[in-house]
Amino acid sequence: MPMQPINPDGLFKASFYSQGVKAAKTIYVSGQVGAAKGQVAGGGSDFGAEARQALENIRTVVESGGGTMANVVSLTCFMVDMELGKTLYPIIAELFPGAKPSVTAIVVKSLGSPKYKVEIQAVAVVE
Repeated sequence: MPMQPINPDGLFKASFYSQGVKAAKTIYVSGQVGAAKGQVAGGGSDFGAEARQALENIRTVVESGGGTMANVVSLTCFMVDMELGKTLYPIIAELFPGAKPSVTAIVVKSLGSPKYKVEIQAVAVVE
């Protein structure tokens, strides 16, 4: 099965992974942190802004692969503190007003940088 890498402009470019991969009708989105242009949204002190940016980064990848947020079927959320879910979950509910994706939340000791508090991975299925 051929794979199509998805690396939208404006998102971090890495030599060892793609921001997303489309295989058949499925888009697999790499974990997205709440940063844009190298800056943590909300200056690192506004978790809501950081979480929203991570989800907007997911939107960018999914749309670059031909889908919409309505095509997202699964989210895996890595957080440094489970209490952050109190802010994250209402944002997810807002951005997915129709059918909700499945959500898995995992608490981790740290992410790729201490400045990040959340990283979200997604799977979308497009027609």
